[in-house]
Amino acid sequence: MVFIIGVDHRIQWIPRKCGQGWAEKIEEFMRYIAQQCQEQQVDLIAEEFNEEAVKLSNAEDSTARRVAGELSHSHLFCDPDSKEREELGASDCERRENEWLRRLKFSGCERVLFICGDKHVDTFVEKLKAGGENLEIVSRGFWGIGWEMIT
Repeated sequence: MVFIIGVDHRIQWIPRKCGQGWAEKIEEFMRYIAQQCQEQQVDLIAEEFNEEAVKLSNAEDSTARRVAGELSHSHLFCDPDSKEREELGASDCERRENEWLRRLKFSGCERVLFICGDKHVDTFVEKLKAGGENLEIVSRGFWGIGWEMIT
């Protein structure tokens, strides 16, 4: 079972410095992830993100990985980094989404919370369905969408 949260990618990393308002929103999102992990009894938190993106964002960490660590859950970056994209020929969204699906299946986990860009929710849902996965969209169109970062 895959539980999907659609987001604006800006909410996926913890900035080294930000305004109090944005820091509070990051904390709120991390509490939401933890709540969903408990409610859905997930054994893996996975996301459309990678270590390279964390570094390029000059971030402390990804929000999902931080929560996974706090909850002692497994965490998985599913998005290929720039070198992997080149090797896989995964420069377009469809190939990237196929790679996410491959990595999720390879994880062997049965209950997964998956965080991805809101624009990917519909197309990734179709791939999950085609792959025989059960799924639920738990939220979309809210986390980080249209939020001001400098508050």
